[in-house]
Amino acid sequence: MIKYAFSKIIIPIEDIKEILESSYYVCEENSHYTIGMQNVQLDRIIIKTKDNKIYCISLNNSYILVSEIKKIKPNISIKGIFI
Repeated sequence: MIKYAFSKIIIPIEDIKEILESSYYVCEENSHYTIGMQNVQLDRIIIKTKDNKIYCISLNNSYILVSEIKKIKPNISIKGIFI
């Protein structure tokens, strides 16, 4: 579950198939869901799910979210440098 302001988005861990680091300043146009303030947060990650939904999440310290997901689902495909 991801909470942002008054929103709550649930992405089941078992549905996540890939996590990507985005090098774009704003989220790509094909993103189904955009979460966070794109002009304030430094990191952008893309989460792709089995049902072909694309979530663009803007946040600081993205490595924390990615490492928490990886603890739960260690075989997930991760592309990018999350330090």
